[in-house]
Amino acid sequence: MAIDLTVTLIDIGRHQFKQILCQAHRDSRTFRHSRELRHNPTSLLHHTRSLNMPTSRQLLAPRSFKAHSAPRQASLEGRRLASFQRRAIAMAVDLIIFNLVAIAVTSLWRMGHSNSAEAAGTGVRVVGLDTWWALAIVVLYFGTLTYFGHGQTPGKRLLRIRVVSLVHDHITLWQSIERALGYGASALELGFGFLQYFIHPNAQTVHDRIAETIVISENPSP
Repeated sequence: MAIDLTVTLIDIGRHQFKQILCQAHRDSRTFRHSRELRHNPTSLLHHTRSLNMPTSRQLLAPRSFKAHSAPRQASLEGRRLASFQRRAIAMAVDLIIFNLVAIAVTSLWRMGHSNSAEAAGTGVRVVGLDTWWALAIVVLYFGTLTYFGHGQTPGKRLLRIRVVSLVHDHITLWQSIERALGYGASALELGFGFLQYFIHPNAQTVHDRIAETIVISENPSP
């Protein structure tokens, strides 16, 4: 019985000793491999490639632009763009409608906050952009109507043209507001931003490029 117990202990000790030797051998190979990688750049390069990690050359190499909205832009391929004349007339119609509404609202407000004599002697002027609230109302008019009209204000609907997004299937509210704010940028430098219609290959003005939109024609003729 004592002999069997001794043999069993010897076997267990021998097995554990073999495991210790194997572990030491693996540690030694890992250590040698790490030293080889440190002192041999070629081995480090091969090791990096085996892990599918980008090399320094790949990280520093020139990269090309990947269009995040390529399918959307491809769907607009060949669509007829609205002419400058139609866009200008649509803008004029919208400004006339806006000013008529503004005159009516202003008149009602003045009649409600002044006596009849003062109201009778007070003239009504066309709304301009000389105050922040007037500018905010203009932006609200064009922004909200473009969004809820699916790219069409009353003027654009009359002229059968539509604003479409280059990145979304449907123009978003933020794009509509952004485009309305962009009118100010287009008006700078004597309206040169509007004249970029004739320069840009897709007839985009400054406010079109700010909002990433184009204006298409829904009419068979431009």
